[in-house]
Amino acid sequence: MPPARLDWLPPDTTEWIYWWRWQRWQRLPPAPLVEPARPITPGAETGAEVARGQPAPAAAPRPSAAALAVPALLRLWSEPDTEPEVRAALLLSLGRCGSGPEVDDVLRDGLRDPDRRVVQSAVLALGALRQPHALELLAGLVEDSTSGRKELGAHEVPTPVRAAAAYALGLLAEDLPYTELRASIAGALLAGLQADAAAGDEIGSACALALGLFPGADAEVLLPELLALLRDQRRLERVRAAAPIALAKVGARAGPGMEDLQRRVFDELRRRLLQGSESALVRQSCALGTGRLGTLAGFAELAAQALLRAHAEDADPRVRQLAGLGLAEIAASPHPVGQTLVLPALLDGLEQGTTAERAWNAVALGWACARAQEQGRALPQVLGRRLQEALPGASDTSLRAAMHLALGLAGQRTAAAGLLAELQRIGDPVLRAEALAGSALLGDAGFLETALDELEATDPLTEPFQVAAAALAHQHPRALLERLQRPLESAAPPLQARLAAAVGFGWIRDASAVALLLPLTEAQQPLAVRSAAAAAIGRAAERGERLWNAGYLDLLQPYAGTPALLGDFSGPGVVDRW
Repeated sequence: MPPARLDWLPPDTTEWIYWWRWQRWQRLPPAPLVEPARPITPGAETGAEVARGQPAPAAAPRPSAAALAVPALLRLWSEPDTEPEVRAALLLSLGRCGSGPEVDDVLRDGLRDPDRRVVQSAVLALGALRQPHALELLAGLVEDSTSGRKELGAHEVPTPVRAAAAYALGLLAEDLPYTELRASIAGALLAGLQADAAAGDEIGSACALALGLFPGADAEVLLPELLALLRDQRRLERVRAAAPIALAKVGARAGPGMEDLQRRVFDELRRRLLQGSESALVRQSCALGTGRLGTLAGFAELAAQALLRAHAEDADPRVRQLAGLGLAEIAASPHPVGQTLVLPALLDGLEQGTTAERAWNAVALGWACARAQEQGRALPQVLGRRLQEALPGASDTSLRAAMHLALGLAGQRTAAAGLLAELQRIGDPVLRAEALAGSALLGDAGFLETALDELEATDPLTEPFQVAAAALAHQHPRALLERLQRPLESAAPPLQARLAAAVGFGWIRDASAVALLLPLTEAQQPLAVRSAAAAAIGRAAERGERLWNAGYLDLLQPYAGTPALLGDFSGPGVVDRW
């Protein structure tokens, strides 16, 4: 787990960075690490064979990142006296890249760890592993049943562990093709919702958000239950605020024959979005949910009208901001209302209103472009031009950074050189890191030198270092690997270089990065190096292209997030584990 977390967050949570912070990693996927070309030496064996017209011998196959990582992680787990921070990181990394009974046994072993952080990591790792046989165990933990307590060797299942188990059940259901098993998972989560009615909001919120990961095939069962949760004024606010997110995600995925149910869900979210007596937290979630359902052709116009009204008039700034992101979802869809109503409103907002509102509108425009690109579509080029034209007049550094990022998300390549040239005008290291991320998305020829300079000048224990490393891995993974590796080749690498390597190598998805991380997990290394390296191995060797927690990052409503979801100073949450 990365060393720096909540100390990075802006004091004003209405700033755009507060939302973007959880979304950025999916927008900076690492590029493949291409092996450098090897010249053929005259007279060498391979060269001679080629000269004789014979095929060169095939190179030995390289082991996969997971093939290197998993045995090493298992060995590290078996070492005595490993610190809790390292144990927790090892378990989650195993969940991200491992498979098989030996990995499953280690994760279950972690459930009996005396440190709660390790237990929570073991629970989430069981979800990340996505093996259906963990269903009964995780359901018992959510329920706080006798069997669940027995798994922990405790007299009760702590609330944060129960919430983690609910999130893990959602991960199991997300890609599970077996209807009966998904029904069992849904039953456990719905029971958890009922059991939590009079308790705190951690478990109820987790159960509701986990239901949002189910496929549309389960909409007929789940949507009425989630509607009832939203309407139940007796429930705690953050639990009710989770319902619109889950409703929108499952509702948007519902298939043919579900149109009437989809309409009921859409009407409920739209009505509550515009209902001033509804709590602000629920209205915020309804703004995001209305935007997602507005991507369906039958709801696009009504959704756009409701969101435009909320975007302009709602008394709560967070509702206005999230309404802008909801509008971005519609703008990215093929429906013409996106270009006739939504994009003009966001472009007007780019030039009018407070500095914070203009920054949010810039990010919303960039987000619309990114969402459209996911669907194989391109929005009108005028968006990028208007963003580029507005940049010189933006004197506030937060607004400038937001515009940098938006231009990157919009793919406005004509702005690339100019963005790099003015990067140093942004003095705040956090904002400069986000501007650098925008530049990384454009890939200007001068980006490499600038990004390497930023990496060198940034403390490895800060989140801006993570952003610089991820940005480099997105464009130049080989250069990142070589820059981090070079100081390690000395007889006594300085601590700063080891920390930088332990953090930075994790953004390179390749066995080469795993091989370089393994020595940094050895017992003689400082704790900060070992724990960062153990977490980075899971990133470098992760299964597939999609982040393990991407389902919870989708349509994330951070203002309604509990510590189990977002993390706090006691440890990271589900979406805070990169």
